[in-house]
Amino acid sequence: MTLEQRRRAVWGGLILLGMITGFIASAQHFAGFRLPAWGALALVVLVLPAAGYLTLRWWRLLDEVAQEAHKFAWYWGGSAGIMVACLVMMLVEREVIQAPLIMGPSASDAFSAGAVTVLMSQLAGYLVAWAGWWWSRR
Repeated sequence: MTLEQRRRAVWGGLILLGMITGFIASAQHFAGFRLPAWGALALVVLVLPAAGYLTLRWWRLLDEVAQEAHKFAWYWGGSAGIMVACLVMMLVEREVIQAPLIMGPSASDAFSAGAVTVLMSQLAGYLVAWAGWWWSRR
């Protein structure tokens, strides 16, 4: 198997894991389907180690330049994303903007909204920093 084929296989595995968990999450959100506690635990116990393994395999298949781009983007872009999430938190606390609730006004919805806000801010910062890193070296 060539290097490119191994990279595609790893990406395919990660996409498949994402599709499975995304399908289950959307079924819970939109169709009212609810996994029992043992099912949710089994999903976490199976999916997280598999995703970690595939991510490690993907990282090892990258060349040094691509690894440096990702490290730079995560450090600077992720840090900037956390700062944006903190700004959102302060604006929500001072009631300048409304809290971005995902499903409703319960405590778990508020927690989920906060977690998603931080993750999406970090992802956006990461993508901007990653693109900037590559753009500056073209």
